[in-house]
Amino acid sequence: DEAHADAARAMEAAAASGNASEDPIMLTSARVDENEEAVFGPVRLGPRCDVVEGDTLLHLLLRNGAARGAVEACLRMGADVRATNARGEHCLGLSRKAKARAG
Repeated sequence: DEAHADAARAMEAAAASGNASEDPIMLTSARVDENEEAVFGPVRLGPRCDVVEGDTLLHLLLRNGAARGAVEACLRMGADVRATNARGEHCLGLSRKAKARAG
């Protein structure tokens, strides 16, 4: 749909600009703790949150179907669309997959 297409275009533009944030929240990544629970920084993520080790905030938003405004805010804050998680997935790729699924 058009929302996914807009988000994909915004990510392509961010990737082309080479800009990335130094904001600590943008540099934080998800991990699985010793209790096998997913955490992002100091926050425990719920069991319904789809998480891959090393996901950035932008990965989490894209993977879990966040609202377009949340993704755009993350991009405005300087999220690195080329950041990769433990599976080697980058945000730009996740956005392209979401766009393809949406048709």
